[in-house]
Amino acid sequence: MKLKLSTKLFAGFLVISALFALVVFVNYQLSRQVLRNSERVQASQIITAEASTLFRNIIDMESGFRGFMLIGSEAVLQPYYKGEQELLKQFANLRSQIALDDPQYARIQRTQRLYQQWSAYSHLLISEKREARRRNPNQIGMEGMAHRQLAESLTGKQIMDQIRVLFAGFERTELADRDKVRQKLEDSIRQTRLISIIVTVLAIGIGLLWASYITRLIAHRIDMMVGLSTQIATGDYNTRIQDTSQDELTELADSLNVMARTIDSTITQLERRNQELDQFAYVVSHDLKAPLRGIESASRWIEEDMGKDVPDHIREFLMLMRTRVHRMENLISGILDLARIGRTKQADERINVRELLNEIVDSLAPRPVSGWNCPRICPP
Repeated sequence: MKLKLSTKLFAGFLVISALFALVVFVNYQLSRQVLRNSERVQASQIITAEASTLFRNIIDMESGFRGFMLIGSEAVLQPYYKGEQELLKQFANLRSQIALDDPQYARIQRTQRLYQQWSAYSHLLISEKREARRRNPNQIGMEGMAHRQLAESLTGKQIMDQIRVLFAGFERTELADRDKVRQKLEDSIRQTRLISIIVTVLAIGIGLLWASYITRLIAHRIDMMVGLSTQIATGDYNTRIQDTSQDELTELADSLNVMARTIDSTITQLERRNQELDQFAYVVSHDLKAPLRGIESASRWIEEDMGKDVPDHIREFLMLMRTRVHRMENLISGILDLARIGRTKQADERINVRELLNEIVDSLAPRPVSGWNCPRICPP
């Protein structure tokens, strides 16, 4: 099944539109991937920042606790109580940003349990420190405290060391994950650029190839039609266009072929009619010239039979008769030549216009014209 030209053009535009739609779709999908990776990097940075803030608050609490254990001043406990107020909310907020199946979530839970152990440990020692200072305002260090041995055994330090290890591991893992996601982000950006360039170039290439094909197809067939028109203009009416595409240009080519056949048929009929007209004019001129030749012959016979006895006015009449007969023959020949104008090659001939005018005046004047003479040089 052959497609029409309009269908081919529509198919070309449809293919190009589909390719550009594919470009848009691919770019959209890749941009979503880039956006997801970018959001993951940003979320990892936020988690790392909040974990650092959480760890810093724990360190501040530890510093306040140690300061209070050393000098017994309530002022140094302000970071301790401030951190205690914020840590529960910070732990909950940090857990909400981590997936339940993520190992980091378990690490944060373990860190929170260790913090709760240290918090209970620190609250116990703080209350004993206050009681010892209440009994003895000059109390120094761990003197008079029931659980002094607990502090001296470095239980609190061991708990804090475990918390530090957990936060360090948390930060290393988060940094490694962020580096992986950042690498994916860079890869997705490069992939987006590469695929966009490839698909765009492919779409442009296919569009140019299709446009070139349609242009060559239309231009070649139009050149054929122009060639047919040129041949018709030069008189070649037998030329034809062979077009089997069965589209709109095929219909135009068929119309030109029909026009060429019609012109050829009309020209053939016209040439046949002209030949018939030539034959008719030849027969008519021959039939008209035959009586004129008879009249001329009769005038010569009369002149020959009478010899010298022919009166002058009769001789003049006979001469005038033969002159008129010759003019009539020339007129018939002129009519025949006039009928052949445009069908026979005409030769240039020099004519004495003065003599021609004198002959015309003599042939048209029914009465003698005296005193008229054509000048040798006529005014323009």
